[in-house]
Amino acid sequence: MNVWSIAVGGESFAAHFFGRPGGVSEGPRQGLNLGRREEETPEALAENERRVITTLGVERLFLPKQVHGCAVQVVTEKPDRSVTRGEEADAVITDVADLAVGVLTADCVPVLIAERGGRAVAAAHAGWRGLVADVLGETVRAFARYGAGPGDLLAFVGPSIGPCCYEVGNDLAERFAASPWGRECVRTAGAEKPALDLPLAAVRRLGGLGLASRHIRVFRRCTACETAAFFSHRRDGAPTGRQLSAIRLSARGRAK
Repeated sequence: MNVWSIAVGGESFAAHFFGRPGGVSEGPRQGLNLGRREEETPEALAENERRVITTLGVERLFLPKQVHGCAVQVVTEKPDRSVTRGEEADAVITDVADLAVGVLTADCVPVLIAERGGRAVAAAHAGWRGLVADVLGETVRAFARYGAGPGDLLAFVGPSIGPCCYEVGNDLAERFAASPWGRECVRTAGAEKPALDLPLAAVRRLGGLGLASRHIRVFRRCTACETAAFFSHRRDGAPTGRQLSAIRLSARGRAK
């Protein structure tokens, strides 16, 4: 099966950042689209879901209904359906073994987080709105319910739009620059408009929350630059597809 992904992990968890290749969707969503829109056929979506579940090595995948906020949905048991689309939230966390939790992106930053001992895993969707609302802070703090603090966590920052392609207005640039972690994430040199470095903003926020730099791994791939590899809303507009980023606990996690 020709499904492309970046895979990381160890004995207690496995994380995957999927790209565009390997799916059966057609038209502007051509490829491995996991976004559910009226224009997508149920048959194509079901086949794409089947392919990522096979690659993840699980029977169940849980996705929140993303709204560019900071809410974290907690999943305490394995759902009945192979793919569950949950409540409005931009992060999801679980301690259920062999259940994958994930988020969908088309330029925003996907962040996958694991407790090193296998107590819990989480996925967060961090666009500029989510970063300003502090979705990463809410996600990291949610690990406390499993007895884990920032020093116990590993974070993986996935492919997203880079500062090379993400020009913004002055008002948004000023909002970023005013945050404790955002000033160095605004690029202004040699450009007509300021640009945001969202992956760097995610890294700086994670570091500010107490994660050690050696426990944060960044995959610097620009979704807007790489047309064949990734979906990009900034590049293609609407409609376009959504790529999946997902993480699961192994059987060493807290099975339910």
